[in-house]
Amino acid sequence: MSVSTSRDAHQRYAALLEQIAADAPLPDTLDALARYVEDELPGAIASVLLLDADGAHLRTAAGPGLPAAYSAAIDGVAIGPSVGSCGTAAYERAPVMVEDIETDPRWDAYRGLARAHGLRACWSTPILSRRRLGPHPVLGTFAVYYRAPRAPDADARGVLARAEFVACIAIEADRAVAALREREAEFRTFVDHAGDAFFVQAGGTGTVVDVNLQACESLGYTRDELIGAAPTLFDVAAHGAMMAELKRRLETGGAVTFDSTHTRKDGSTFPVEVRIGTFTSRGRRFGLALVRDVTARRALEEQLQQAQKMEAIGRLAGGVAHDFNNLLTVINGYAEGLLADLPAGPARDDVAVIRDAGNRAAALTAQLLAFSRRTIIAPRPVDLTATVARLARMFERVLGERITLVTDLAAGLPTVMADGGQLEQVLLNLVVNARDAMPAGGTLTIATRERTSTLLGRQVCLAVEDTGEGMPEDVRARVFEPFFTTKPQGQGSGLGLATVYGIVKQAGGYVQVESRVGHGSRFTVSLPASDAVEAAPPHPGVTQVRGAEVVLLVEDEEGVRRLIARGLEQHGYQVLAAADGAAALRLEAAHPAPIHLLITDVLMPGMTGRELADAVKARRPAIKVLFVSGYTDDEVLRHGVVIGTDAFFHKPFTPLGLLTKVREVLDPA
Repeated sequence: MSVSTSRDAHQRYAALLEQIAADAPLPDTLDALARYVEDELPGAIASVLLLDADGAHLRTAAGPGLPAAYSAAIDGVAIGPSVGSCGTAAYERAPVMVEDIETDPRWDAYRGLARAHGLRACWSTPILSRRRLGPHPVLGTFAVYYRAPRAPDADARGVLARAEFVACIAIEADRAVAALREREAEFRTFVDHAGDAFFVQAGGTGTVVDVNLQACESLGYTRDELIGAAPTLFDVAAHGAMMAELKRRLETGGAVTFDSTHTRKDGSTFPVEVRIGTFTSRGRRFGLALVRDVTARRALEEQLQQAQKMEAIGRLAGGVAHDFNNLLTVINGYAEGLLADLPAGPARDDVAVIRDAGNRAAALTAQLLAFSRRTIIAPRPVDLTATVARLARMFERVLGERITLVTDLAAGLPTVMADGGQLEQVLLNLVVNARDAMPAGGTLTIATRERTSTLLGRQVCLAVEDTGEGMPEDVRARVFEPFFTTKPQGQGSGLGLATVYGIVKQAGGYVQVESRVGHGSRFTVSLPASDAVEAAPPHPGVTQVRGAEVVLLVEDEEGVRRLIARGLEQHGYQVLAAADGAAALRLEAAHPAPIHLLITDVLMPGMTGRELADAVKARRPAIKVLFVSGYTDDEVLRHGVVIGTDAFFHKPFTPLGLLTKVREVLDPA
């Protein structure tokens, strides 16, 4: 071989390695390798076969000088101990140098095929893996054919060894690149299916280098539109001082998290949380920004804040309710007594004003407890359509002549489990709210419907819609807040819709409001449907309030105790009055005759009403017990009173109301 020829061979060999380094397609590289060997070994016809994925067959990969029919015939040949030169070499993992195909027994099954294409010699060497990237150490075979019998010399063996080495490098490089691309594809799929947007940005400038699918979907841009763009395209704050501060914080190490606002391609905006860290790749520094759309989270946070606000006001309402209800019991009770005793005249009119003010105060307390969901309720099956129909005439009087009432009530609706009186309050509050939204008149529509949702199941819906002024978004967002009102001072407490919200929530339902300025408002109350049947209303009868029984009365508030004792004694009862549990037990022990009824406050200094009742009933099993309290239901329940099982009467009350309740307890039939 001449010097120039040797130099050319080295150049071609180097070109092969460069082709591999440039990630050229494997078939092109193997074809080039076959031609290189054919140039090095005049008269040779080179061939490359690759082991199939099943590890048992060889597939044609390159053979530019072989007859196409021959290449097709040996494609898929099984490896084995006597399968020509290539099948045997792959099987034995060692070179097989057949000098004459006509006489070599390893070619018995393929001799006719070789003869038909004029092939007489075949030297094959297995291509063995160096990196063991796959499950099999054999990657394939490299072979050269001759058209005449021929034995390999040392130079030929050297060429075959180099060819096998280059083929191994090319195959394993191709497999490594394919594996890398597969992992990249898997990672891209993973990243694209992430719920957060990913941005890879050039260090320093922040220019977008890559994005995931979520980034495109959240911003409304294509991937091509985002790559190469400055971050100001979607974040107007990402410039100047903000970027300088971000760069400074990143250089100190660690990731940086901050809140921002992103702008979509259509101009709409949404709140985001951004977390940026840095990494280095191929000597370059990049930033990786993970961007989370926090619209839903902000909404939940606002709901939580609203719930906490309602809870705080509810606790305040519950805290003042007890003392306020005790005072109202005394005020309203004595006012009722005076009204019964006074003749008509200015003095009686003044007491009536006091009584009416006390009743309004009691109603205000009830609304406070209702919106805070701390009132004591008696749920029962209620027909919502029947309730609206029954109240419709009263609503017409409330609305006045300038507002037309339209009802669209569905028949045959299931009942809902709720406190009937509270549902009436919900209806009245919504109607009054709609009336106030139509000062110039309009139409009020009340509708009932049933609907079913996958999430909530069967629901009975009440819709109250007006044609009034409507609400801007900032007002609509606060409409259920307690004490929030747009009415002039003195014309609204701001508790009407808050009360609706509380009652509906306590009944397991929810309220939706739709409104646009100039297009009226629609409030929809949705309550879980029930299979229970509404009970028929009891027949009214004459209530007997007088009695002759002995009553042990225990009340720590002196004004309330005197009022109850006076009312009972005036109606024939014998009263043993005590200010606390210890005094009551002394009175009970000193009274040898029967005691028919214990009336006790639930929360008192020292001993609770439940503890007192248990102690008294242990000695007098037949005694009846009536609990009274001005506290809210959670306080009452925590102190052992079971609403619906124990007899209970809530303050404030009038003497007549208490006397009626006493007879109910003493005469349960």
